Amino acid sequence: MHDSSNMLRHNGNVRTITGRTLRLSDRLWPIGVIIVNDVVVLDRLDKEILSCIQRDGRMPFTAIAEKLKVAEGTVRKRVARLVEEGVARITGVVDPFRLGMNFVAMVGISVEGDSPERVVSELVKLPEVRYVAICTGAYDIMMEVVLKSNNELYEFLTHKLRKVPGIAGSETSLVLKVCKESSAWNGWAGIEEEGGSHGRDGLYEVAGSG
Repeated sequence: MHDSSNMLRHNGNVRTITGRTLRLSDRLWPIGVIIVNDVVVLDRLDKEILSCIQRDGRMPFTAIAEKLKVAEGTVRKRVARLVEEGVARITGVVDPFRLGMNFVAMVGISVEGDSPERVVSELVKLPEVRYVAICTGAYDIMMEVVLKSNNELYEFLTHKLRKVPGIAGSETSLVLKVCKESSAWNGWAGIEEEGGSHGRDGLYEVAGSG
């Protein structure tokens, strides 16, 4: 903490700090995951652990600890906290192309009225849909569908999609080649570790107490 007027309030496992600034140096934080204005701030060790599990989600904690020169218990607690805070999920990633599902299409959807959420609630139920997003621009919703054949795509567009209420129109683009799709995206690694702005209410939360 940089301001002597800062206040520390305890609420169970959450510590709330109010004040103008919170200096986060490049060190190992013993108190756990740092949350600044609802954004999780990663320290050096968090980033190194995440890089390890991104490369190999089955990498044992003992191997990570040995690689990073820290205790196995430290790695275990860090991963548990990062998962709990929603920073990372450890899961299997299926490659649909290896399973013969080679027809990928991006579908732009225009909705009737001003409530795309109602349409989205129906789209997410369709098993062919892998990705759905509400967006700005030419379309209200963008989604990705994955199928095995051109005939399956035809059936999906002319039967399933047309039955979804609230769709005013759609346009489909077939993906010819996927140039980048990586579960190991690491753009987060360059996030600054120093919180210089206190946001709207100057509230800082530190999740975890040990």
